[in-house]
Amino acid sequence: MEVLLASLIALALTAGAMSAFVAGHADVSVAATVFCGVFVQALPFLVLGVVISGLIAAFVSADRLARWLPRRPAVAVAVAGVGGAALLYRSRNLRDWEYLHPLCTGNKQATGTVWECPDFFALGAKHVLVISPIPLRKSIYLVGTYAEQRFTPERIGEVDVGGHFYAPQTLRDERGRRIMFGWLWEGRSHAAQEAAGWAGVMSLPRVLTLRPDGGIGFEPAPELVSLRGAHRHWEAVAVASSEWILPEVQSDAFEIIAEIAPGDLAVCGVDVLRSPDGAEYTRIAYDGVRRRLEIDRRRSSSNPEDQHDVQGGDLELIDGEPLRLHIFVDRSVVEVFANGRVCTTSRVYPSRIDSLEVALFAEGGAAEARTIDIWRMASIWTP
Repeated sequence: MEVLLASLIALALTAGAMSAFVAGHADVSVAATVFCGVFVQALPFLVLGVVISGLIAAFVSADRLARWLPRRPAVAVAVAGVGGAALLYRSRNLRDWEYLHPLCTGNKQATGTVWECPDFFALGAKHVLVISPIPLRKSIYLVGTYAEQRFTPERIGEVDVGGHFYAPQTLRDERGRRIMFGWLWEGRSHAAQEAAGWAGVMSLPRVLTLRPDGGIGFEPAPELVSLRGAHRHWEAVAVASSEWILPEVQSDAFEIIAEIAPGDLAVCGVDVLRSPDGAEYTRIAYDGVRRRLEIDRRRSSSNPEDQHDVQGGDLELIDGEPLRLHIFVDRSVVEVFANGRVCTTSRVYPSRIDSLEVALFAEGGAAEARTIDIWRMASIWTP
């Protein structure tokens, strides 16, 4: 009862704040309210948080409402003893909501106990539900069929396997593209965050597509090329059980596109934010035996309070398919797109100011980098 009361108080405060905003802005005719909590009468649900897909504390004018308002917003809940779920509501004015039924229900072993930040949208010939389940600490996508106002998942996958990408939301732009942004958690101590004066950043925008195999494809938004600066290019670089340091590259803000033929060796990839003596680096590695892509942070810094681990996920290359790595490094952020189908994002905090090198490496055999391109990345704040 105390939880319910607290939720209702939070709801009243949120609604009051929104009403005050509307009253003070004559050009605002409709307000979309974010509920902090709500009680669904006569249903066995405890709603811990509500996020309406596409309606996040947003304000729209009446002439834009018809083409902007989702017809069937999804609401995140938990079903006692079962797992996470998304409920379906509808509204004609963003104030009065009618409950329809569960859109989709999961199971707590596979998809967690509470679904945070649900996002439901059409993609190609299918529909997609993106969730961030508690306590799994990752974001999951479900691809399936939407019929008779119910969603039936047919495939499940991870949005990002790096352990730092969470609570993503998408939007459809004027070209019909589905664009995703995510929240990147910190990987340093609370004391370090307080000393820095900030915590958490947003990811780069990602363009989502439906792949032929039914999974979701991820690519960086092509508009990011506008940030490219000085460019270097190499071809046919062979690395055999060693490493090759990219000459004249010293940076902690850059973009790399590398196409590597792994051969039959064990592990190959790229080291970024590397110190000249090789004592400090962050490793982006593909393991051909285990068929996994990983970010290895065990030597990313010498600070014991930073996170030092290995995070990753499955990436199976089809016979003859090269490893294609599209890497963005922006100070403490490392975002990796691999072969258009696996993303891994991490946060790193080098201890040394000279950890600015980039190197290719191979272990257990020889690999060939067919092409390597690297660009310095400009600031978005610089015209």
